[in-house]
Order: sequence, then structure tokens, then C-alpha cells
Amino acid sequence: KYYFTIIDAPGHRDFIKNMITGTSQADCAILVIASPTGEFEAGATVGFEVLIEKEFLSYGHQFALRTGHDGAGRLGERSPVFLQFMDCVYQLSQQFPNALQFNETLLRVLVEESFACRFGTFLFDCDREREKARVKETTQSVWSFINSDIKRYTNVLYKPTTEVLVPSHNLKKIKFWEGYHFKHMPEFFDNKWTKNFLKRLA
Repeated sequence: KYYFTIIDAPGHRDFIKNMITGTSQADCAILVIASPTGEFEAGATVGFEVLIEKEFLSYGHQFALRTGHDGAGRLGERSPVFLQFMDCVYQLSQQFPNALQFNETLLRVLVEESFACRFGTFLFDCDREREKARVKETTQSVWSFINSDIKRYTNVLYKPTTEVLVPSHNLKKIKFWEGYHFKHMPEFFDNKWTKNFLKRLA
């Protein structure tokens, strides 16, 4: 026997935060968003920035709790949700190398900065806390940093498309994200044992 609750919330972000708080105990939730054509084209770099702002920041992803900023939260509450999302986007970029306007460097930088606390973008657990701490007035945005050198994060193979991307979940198609997990161990890229290990994963 199943019970379903339909919640219709106004689009204002203050109401959205209250809605998410009220449904936090749900076993499953489906979020339907109405947006103008072109606003959610996440293949473009700006579109991807908007997607992260809406899906993670405005909708209350708890960056401080999940990443352990300043020792926030219990160890058992930490979870690499944002990293997992970025890994999924990385897999998408590997299966469709021409579909995304941004490259792997952008994904890697965003994950690193979500832990580093250099920018106010990923500080605290919700917009309300960031507003209270006056983050916009006292810190720099990670988007300003990225957009100041946008060529560094541009995919030179990018070709705009209107096709729906349907990635394969076959394990042979899933790639280990070497650029992130081995970023501080460049010697691993030329290591024979590592190459054999990655072949076994594939």
C-alpha cells in the first residue's frame, strides 16, 4: 500500500526551501521545474553553472554538512553527493565528447573548490545561512573566478546538439576518473600496476 502527497509550491526560492524541509523524511521525491526554453540547457558552460546554482545551492544541498567544512556535522553524515554528481557528468563527457561545452578541468575545479572553502559559493548549508553570513559581500564567487578565464574550461571538441543524450550504464563504458582521483599523484599515470588495475576495472 502506497501513500502519495502532491505539494504545489510557488516558484519563489524561500517557499522552495520550506517545501524541501517539509519533505525531507520522504522515501522518494520527484521535483518538477518549469523554466523558459534555453534556461536549462546544461551542455553550455553558463547553463551548467545555472543548473548547479538551482539544483544544489538554491535547493539547499548541505555543502558544509556533507563535506565536513570546519568539522560540521557527525562523520556519518558526510557524503560525497556533489562529487558523485560530477563523476556522472564526467562519464557523460567521456561517452559524448562533443556534447558539452565545458571540459574535465571545470568539473575537477568545482569539486576541489567545494572542499577548499576558498569561495563563498559552497560555504554553509543553504541560502539562508549564506545570506546571514553576508557571503556575497565578504567573499568571491567561484563563478567569477571561472568566468574570468573561461577558455581554460572550454571543450575544444564541442559541437552544439539538440539530441537527447542517453548514456550507457554498461560497466565497460564507465571510466575511472583519473584526472580527479590521481590529481596529486601524477606518477600513477605511468605506473604499470595502475594501468593493469584500471584495465581490470574496465
